[in-house]
Amino acid sequence: MADTSPVIITYDNVAVFDNLAGTQPIPFVSKSQQPIRYGAHWGQQSVFSIDGQITGSGPELWQAKDNIINGFKKDFRAFKINEGGDNYVDVTGVIRSITFGEGKYHGIIDYSISIEAYEESLFNGTYGVLNPVDQISYSQTEDEKIQITHELSAKGFQTGAQANGSSALGNAKDFVFSRRDSWKAKAKPFFASGEADFSSVEPILVSTDETIDRFEGVYGLVDTFVFSRTGLDRVIESKTVSVESGIANEVITATIDGEIYAGKKGSLTTARDHLKNLEHYDIANSQCPDGVDLYHVPINFNVSEDPKTNTISYSVSYDNLNIFELTSLSGTATGAKGAYFDYGVTVNRDALTDIVTASIEGIVRGRGNAIHRRKNIQDYYLNDMVNSPDNGISGYLYTCMKADYDSVMGSDKRIPNPYPTSISISSGNANGEIQVSAEFSDEDFVSGFLSADYSINVNTAMPIKTVNASARFDENGFYHIGDIDVGSRETVDIAINMTYDREYYATNVVAESESDSLYTNNETMQSMIGNLASTYTPLTYSNNNLQDANDVNKVRLENESYEENRDSRSLSANYSYSFNGSKFPDSAGGYGKTFMRDRYSRNYISNKYFNTRGGKLKITNNG
Repeated sequence: MADTSPVIITYDNVAVFDNLAGTQPIPFVSKSQQPIRYGAHWGQQSVFSIDGQITGSGPELWQAKDNIINGFKKDFRAFKINEGGDNYVDVTGVIRSITFGEGKYHGIIDYSISIEAYEESLFNGTYGVLNPVDQISYSQTEDEKIQITHELSAKGFQTGAQANGSSALGNAKDFVFSRRDSWKAKAKPFFASGEADFSSVEPILVSTDETIDRFEGVYGLVDTFVFSRTGLDRVIESKTVSVESGIANEVITATIDGEIYAGKKGSLTTARDHLKNLEHYDIANSQCPDGVDLYHVPINFNVSEDPKTNTISYSVSYDNLNIFELTSLSGTATGAKGAYFDYGVTVNRDALTDIVTASIEGIVRGRGNAIHRRKNIQDYYLNDMVNSPDNGISGYLYTCMKADYDSVMGSDKRIPNPYPTSISISSGNANGEIQVSAEFSDEDFVSGFLSADYSINVNTAMPIKTVNASARFDENGFYHIGDIDVGSRETVDIAINMTYDREYYATNVVAESESDSLYTNNETMQSMIGNLASTYTPLTYSNNNLQDANDVNKVRLENESYEENRDSRSLSANYSYSFNGSKFPDSAGGYGKTFMRDRYSRNYISNKYFNTRGGKLKITNNG
């Protein structure tokens, strides 16, 4: 172990040379200095050279060499020279080189150590920082905004003892961030003269580029700002307005595509507030040709947000298609309805049956942004169509269809059934639109019913005959048929089947208690039965009552039945009547003239004969 010297050289708080193997001479320390200037005197660099010798045999020399290398292998450690208790050197050093002389490692080997350090007392600039950069540049963008680029960087070095000192990278960062706002105090470029001072208005930070070199202790920032020439905006906005029109397109469309950027230090709230205050309609309308007045409700209004960049992108379109009714509109001031029914009508006539069908098909379309458009469509569908005063959606569609039906049919127009034979409603597309279609027919109908039909089965009265089985005595081959002027009773069967229209049923029937009969409460069916019975039987129908006047025909109700189904909204009724006589004359003689009597009310078949010879019927008249 070497003797303790009054001069103690330590690095990283270790007396490296006192711990060398064997007895080793104390090294010689020299110092050189170089000024550092960045326009003015910034500081001074000190370079310490430690020159010495190690002695001994091979193993001792190798051990001493390893001790020196291990003692100075780290940068940014405290380098001190103490003599008699006083520190003559106390700096943070960077090891630039450690060299050993050539030899056979026996006897004496030279070595040299170079330590680069910076002494705080010799610094006028920021201690701990080298190569400082603080540079500002200005440029003007095409939309007359000022772009400011602020470049900052520094190379740091370790200051103080490792335990409580600052790292090289930390010193570089501290310097950069301390000067990040220094550009505000700089003079404005000449093209921004007369505008607001940079010191009173914070421009929009649009980008920041960061550079880090941990090995060299280098840190850099490049901040890019955009500054409105008015000095009042807290956002940066860019937009384009396009107008589309043409001979083939009668509608003029104006579209605004824009972007609002609140900056890296801003917020989406600031961007949203700016968007709300923009007069989009005025901007779009000002770009249209003279005489064109855009409709103030937008076709669409789409907005997307990027929280990472505090940016809002938007697109809003207007046209001059003024087809909306005046009422309230979701998402806008009062003055327009944000939806309408876009439809077409097709009329077809069957030449064979002479039945006309009219089909209506359309889409409920809306305006506004996605949220308001969907709400406007739903409101229009519910308020104007489903709850239409024209008897609900069926009535609404009927009214739309009827105008086209009347126009096509002209003088041949009839009255279509107001209740559609079919109706279809679907929704769910991306725009929230609702597809509606229905079909109407002018086939005979009963109001309030989707379908109504009846059938009549008549078994006419037949004469009761008597036949003389023996041949006539006065003429060979002839037989006598006798008519006793008595006939069978005529029977009439009436069957009616009806199905309620859904809306009529819901309004007029469902409210009835389940104990109430659909049949007994159906005045329409009762009226049909009364009219049919009075037509095909001798009964008369008056004041909802069927009567057999004077009981001449002896009308009798043979059978009566009905069925009803609330699930299918259907009901059916069957009646069977019998009576004397017939209501089906076989000549122009009028009521009561049947094939049993001629026009003079004489027996028509009585005293007639038939000849069966040759298989042919021969009728002669004796009377």
